[in-house]
Amino acid sequence: MRVKTIAALLTCAAVASLTAMACGERLVLAPTGRIVLPGNATGLYLWRDQGKGQLGRLSLGVPKDDLGLELEIEHISTGAHDVQTLGAQYSVISEAFTNNLAPAVSVGVLDLPNRTPFGRSWYLALSKTMGLSADQERYLGSLRIHAGYGSHRMGGAYIGASVQVAGRLDLGAELFIRRVNASARLQIAGPFAAVAQTHDGYGMLGVQLRAER
Repeated sequence: MRVKTIAALLTCAAVASLTAMACGERLVLAPTGRIVLPGNATGLYLWRDQGKGQLGRLSLGVPKDDLGLELEIEHISTGAHDVQTLGAQYSVISEAFTNNLAPAVSVGVLDLPNRTPFGRSWYLALSKTMGLSADQERYLGSLRIHAGYGSHRMGGAYIGASVQVAGRLDLGAELFIRRVNASARLQIAGPFAAVAQTHDGYGMLGVQLRAER
């Protein structure tokens, strides 16, 4: 198991170092309206802080400037079982397209091959960047509200928010599948960031690799 974990982490690192990525990703577990830009990628690997369990996620923007499609490869380990699955997300409209007047809107599917206990689910996701005052911008880089609706085990409607503090710390929280999850990401150096999250009541610690084209 340890060898598989290290191999998965190195794979994420290799992909992130060869490609570029943008800010499109999950809030914690819930999808947002923003996706990885074409030709970009982001890698995340988390370990459960108590007991056994890992989560690896690699998001890739399809390298076509006119196609807002993100592919997501996910590795989930519970200690007893390892599962790999695939998701996809399509950007219907970005905030930049409307000069931030309307939210980013995307549609997608989680667990397309229907391999995980979570099961295949279809969703609609929205994200809106909120305007900040001059005083607020001294401390906050951005404030976004996220919402969506998912089928099957996604449990219907969900909502969350994310904020950037001092340009290096990203905080997020969500009400997803009737549970509250939270995330903190601290930029360390270059493409590397330390990540701490709560998933359904238990803690996850890990690393995120970010690079830009």
